[in-house]
Formats: sequence, C-alpha cells, structure tokens
Amino acid sequence: EKDPALRPASVSQVAVALPGGDPLAAALAAGETPSPEMVAAAGAEEQISPRFARSLLVTVVVSLMALVVLIGKAHLLAAVDSQKAPEVLRARAREILASLGMPDRPADWAADIFENDPFVEWVAENDPSLDRWSRGIARDAIDYFYRQSPTILLPAFFVGNPFPGPRVTAMDPPPSIQSGDLTMRLDGEGRLTFLSVQPRELEQDHGRSPDPDWAALFRAAGLDLNRFTPVDPSWTPSVYADTRAAWQGPHPERPGVTMRVEAAAYRGRPVSFLWLGPWSPADRDIFDLRSAAGRAADLIWNLILLALFFGGLWLVRQNLRAGRGDRRGALRLAGAVVVCELGAWVFGAHHVSSSNEFIILSNGLANAVLFGVFLWIVYVALEPFARRHWPNMLISWTRALSGRCRDPLVGRDLLIGAAGAALLEVVSDLLVRWIPVWLGSPPPAPRSPFYAVSALAAVAGAFALPVASLVGTLGVVFFLAFARRWVRVEWIAAVIVTILFSLSSLGSSAAVMVDGTLRVGLLVFVAIRFGLLAALAMDILFKALHYFVMTADPSAWYFYGGPIAIAVVLGLAIWGYRMAVPVRAVARAAA
Repeated sequence: EKDPALRPASVSQVAVALPGGDPLAAALAAGETPSPEMVAAAGAEEQISPRFARSLLVTVVVSLMALVVLIGKAHLLAAVDSQKAPEVLRARAREILASLGMPDRPADWAADIFENDPFVEWVAENDPSLDRWSRGIARDAIDYFYRQSPTILLPAFFVGNPFPGPRVTAMDPPPSIQSGDLTMRLDGEGRLTFLSVQPRELEQDHGRSPDPDWAALFRAAGLDLNRFTPVDPSWTPSVYADTRAAWQGPHPERPGVTMRVEAAAYRGRPVSFLWLGPWSPADRDIFDLRSAAGRAADLIWNLILLALFFGGLWLVRQNLRAGRGDRRGALRLAGAVVVCELGAWVFGAHHVSSSNEFIILSNGLANAVLFGVFLWIVYVALEPFARRHWPNMLISWTRALSGRCRDPLVGRDLLIGAAGAALLEVVSDLLVRWIPVWLGSPPPAPRSPFYAVSALAAVAGAFALPVASLVGTLGVVFFLAFARRWVRVEWIAAVIVTILFSLSSLGSSAAVMVDGTLRVGLLVFVAIRFGLLAALAMDILFKALHYFVMTADPSAWYFYGGPIAIAVVLGLAIWGYRMAVPVRAVARAAA
C-alpha cells in the first residue's frame, strides 16, 4: 500500500490476514500485547471429549453424594443439635425479657447466630477426649445474639468488606446511646448466657428500690441457684448498676469445670448477666486477641491489598495511555461486582422503616462502588500483563466476559470448576476431620459455616460469595503471571504463589494449615492447566459448599442451605456439560 496508514501496523495484523495464521502467537513473537478480542478468538473451538466430560460430571455427582454422607456433625449446629429455629429463639428472648419486667415491644431489633470462638478454642486445647464435640457443648458453643431498642437501630460503621451489610452488631450502633437499648445472648436451646440493659437516664421514682430477683435470672439461664455459692463480684458490668452479685458453681454439662455467674441491677431491675467460664476473655481489657502469627498474616494481606490498590493506580495510567487496558471487560466486571454487592445489601443489610434508610442505602451504595472501583483498578492494572505474558490462561475468561457464555470452552471450564470444587470439599473434609480421627487423634473443632438466620440472609451470602472469590482468585492468577515472568520456570512460580497465599492460615492447627495449602495449590494448578475461568468457578462453588450449612436432616431449620448449594453446583456442572459437549457429540459417542 502506498498509503502508510493502510499498511498493516504489526506482524500480528499480517498474521490475521493469512489463511491458517495464528495471530496470538504472532503478536507474542512480535513482543506485542494481544487485544482481548484476539485472545478470545484464540484457542481450540472444538468440544472436549465426551468421555472426559462425562468423567467430570460423574466426579461432581459422586463427590456431592460422598459429601452428604460425610456431613454427620461436621459443623457446630449439628454437633450442638440445635433444634430451635431463630424465630423460636427470638420469641424465647422476648419471654425472658417479660419475665424480668421488660415487656415493652421494641421499635427495632436485630438477631444473628455465631460461634463462641473462645469456648471452641478452649475445648480444642484442653479436652483431648474422642467425644469432646458430642458432649457438654450445647450451652456454650453457639450464641444467638439478640438486640433491641426503643428507637431505630442505625448501623454507623462503613461495611468495607464484600459480605452483607451494614448490619447491627453488639457495638454498632454503640449500645450506650439510648435508654432501654439491650443486648442479650442465648444458647441454642434458648437459655440466657448474657444480658446488658441500658438503664434510664432520668430517674422517675426516688423511693426505696426492691431487692433484685436474682432467681429470675437463674431460671432464664436454666440454672439451679441452690448449686451456686455466693462470691465477691469481680467482673464490672458494661452498664451502670447500683447492686452487684456473683456466684460460683459446677457446669451443668461439663463435670469438673467451675463456672461463674455475675449479675447486676439498677433500682431492683436486672441490667447485666454474665455466664463465665475459664474460656471467657475480658474483652474490654484486651484490645487485640490475635496471635503473633495471626497479626503477621493480617499484615501480609494488608500489604498485598495496598500494593494492588496504589500500585494498580500507577499501572492503570500507564496501560490506558498505551491502549493496553481492557476497558470494556473491566467495566463489565465492575458492573457485575456492583450488582452482586447491591444484591447482598438488599437481602442482608439491616433496613429500617424511617428516613434513616437513606443512610443505610448510601452505605450500601458506597460499599458496592468501592468494590467495583477496586476490581476495576486491579483488572485494568494487571490483566494486560497476564494477557501479554500468559494469554492462554485468559481465553475462556475473555470469551465469558464478552458474553459468549454458551461457548464450548466456557462450558468446559465451568464443568472443570464444579468438579474441582466438589472434589476439593470432600478431600478437605477427609483431610481435616476424618483422617486425624482414624489415626487416633481427637476430632478437630466442627467447622463454622455461614449461619444464615433466614432464607434472605442465605441469598445475601450467595450474592457476596462471587465478590470474595474474585478478589482472591484474581490476586492468585495475576501474582502467578508476575512470578512466572520473574522466575521463568512455571512450577517454581506455582510454589511461590502457593506459599504466599497460604500464609493466611498461619497460627492454625497443622491440619488446617495443610488444608489451606492444598486449596491454594489446587487453585494454582487449575489456573495453570485450564485458566482463570475454571479457577474462579472452582473457588466460588467451593465456598458455596464449604460456608453454607450442610445437613442430611430435612427436619433441621437450617436444611435449606445445603440443597441450595448442591443444586447450584450440580446445575452449573450439567449446564457446563451441555455447552462443552453438544447433543450431537453425545449421540455420536453413544453410537
């Protein structure tokens, strides 16, 4: 061409025009960064072997069946045998308050279920018996948190993480603001373990106060006052009180363990109750309960996130100026993150029926935009590097991001991700839980999954999981591309990234550390062998199986979580199989 503007600008453009040419290889040979469209057009278009696809689908089905069999008492709710649904526990909380002279209906309330971490850690360290998770834990392992107020409970803290919020906690909003604001905790059977009530600021009656009815608190806690001996109080209540009392006595379900009960009242009405054991920490005296290894792991992760954000800002500017950034893909990814975060906010935030809902809306929108912008920065900053130095890892991902969700390669990687997630969950359960027991070691602590107090909370958690997986998986893949570029040897890069991202399990038991390393190692292997999309699908689906409560008991109030997770994994595996192996290929294989 006589006009230079009409001539091919690069070797890769010449390769595109040649029959049978490989534009991706030509671009890499010329030292260019291939475009996202070029990466999406590269790679095999044919379907995978029907036999291989069937083996992956069978792996999913068999692993899910094995998972149901292995469930047993793998999580605390099953180990505690908690039969009372959150609605029942809420009614029980109101009954206890009425029995203590507080029958007024609140203007707002919130509830949650969580693991009593200090107790679980204490049992793991002090009870070497083989039945340590099947006896004496019902009263202390699970806490039902309930909070109510005569005014609207408006969470004040910014969410700052991908999980549903803003939510009411014991300290958000601060409990000392409103008179009548109260927090209480019950065990899984509805027995009182903690109570804190903010008394009135202005006293209405200056007459003689009645004596506190301590027996009412003991009845609410399911304890026999006659078995406890009065002692001097030593735990100060978190609210003002004019009368304090304390007792010591035996634990009703753990022989040999001495418990302490601390109570306080103001003008004859109870304002504080504490059920205390040797595992109970003085939270207001200890500001950081993390171990040295835990602090080191947190520091490493914070440094990684800071490096991704601030280093990413500089790389974004460079990539956009050079025309390397995948603006369209980054915008679609950020949009998907914002949608997921808004879904988590809609179903999981604490909403109020007042004008203050605008504040909660602003918080939710800000959190969604924060994660959308963060992922956009990370993607525009680091994706061009991976696209230039390891584009084969991004082929199916780029196709899916461009809307080609029915592509056979996309279907293959989704099927591989589902098979890897189901198999990893079974191996993880065997490695952490069953193999140590078969070798004669005490059983490890039951897992603490995401305790959804309602179906809406479960849906909110499902919306949040992809965002949490995106942050971790993109970090693994992009760091892998950098490490491979630096050390030049693929397996050395894989080892470096596996060790780096396994540091989050520092300070845990040996089994948990091995399990964490196995998860990261398998994620790295899948990313290298099949690409980013397969690794991301595996991580999301593994989290769905691992963090949602699983049970084979259909009468359990938390039963719905397990079937939903299994249906998602199995449904995505079947869909991926159908996309990877069209009906014609299946028919030919059968013939």
